[in-house]
Amino acid sequence: MTTFLRSLPSALALSSSLIACGSATPSIATPSEVTLSEPLASDEGMGECDPEALGEPSMFTLAGQTLHSAEIGAPEVCETENGSYIPIRHSGQYELRMPQGQPATGCSHAGQSDCEWIDANAFFQDAFQRAEQANLQILGVGRGPCGDTGEYDSWNYSIMVRNWANVNALVEILAERAEAWGVDGQVGAAVEGETCGVLLEGE
Repeated sequence: MTTFLRSLPSALALSSSLIACGSATPSIATPSEVTLSEPLASDEGMGECDPEALGEPSMFTLAGQTLHSAEIGAPEVCETENGSYIPIRHSGQYELRMPQGQPATGCSHAGQSDCEWIDANAFFQDAFQRAEQANLQILGVGRGPCGDTGEYDSWNYSIMVRNWANVNALVEILAERAEAWGVDGQVGAAVEGETCGVLLEGE
């Protein structure tokens, strides 16, 4: 299955080539590894395009908890896109922004202190790499279910998986990265089926 980027701006061209073509990973500072608390489920039987997510929403058990100083929200169902968005809210020093049109350069790696905001593309690229290292089957990175393009807060920016059994692990990674980067705001995980009948990047 091809992993894709949905509605991402040109600023993620490096991520696109990484995900679709398997090219070299850009250099990103990586603090201590995330320790996952559970085994990961594989997305078996994914040969044919299937618009339905695997597993059951009840497999996600972290709603209402606090992980790495981040508050984990309940899944927000988006019926028009057959998906669910899970908000992860963290109070830190730097808000996330889309880099287009900004007067200055945002933080591009965790632990950076000579910036005033975080480049959302850089943050999610970092989190995506951690999810890949954890052998999660990623459907995409970008606009989440029922999100819209524009300012960052409208995107429901997410890392997307197909299997509900893997959502706890993905949320734990995102919460840990939000703490490491000092995020002040919201990041997201999403669960969706495959997008069928659409040419995906890299095919």
